Amino acid sequence: MYDHEGRRCGLNLWAPTLDTSYVEDVAFSAYAKHTQELEDVIAAVVDAALRGETNLTIEVDDDLSETDLEFIKQEVFRRCGVTMG
Repeated sequence: MYDHEGRRCGLNLWAPTLDTSYVEDVAFSAYAKHTQELEDVIAAVVDAALRGETNLTIEVDDDLSETDLEFIKQEVFRRCGVTMG
């Protein structure tokens, strides 16, 4: 968000660009949130697997695509040292 003088708000995530852009800041914030959601799911599944849990419910407030779910699966296997056949 920008103030009435066009300065960036210090509370928002700023896009890693050279030029300031409200649209890029908003897009980057959405990307960062989604990426963090994926990381949180991966970490929760890996932690549960290392504790031997076989039943796990995870709530996310983001829509996960089939590609996201495949990435999560591959990353969990990689972090647990399981090779996929």
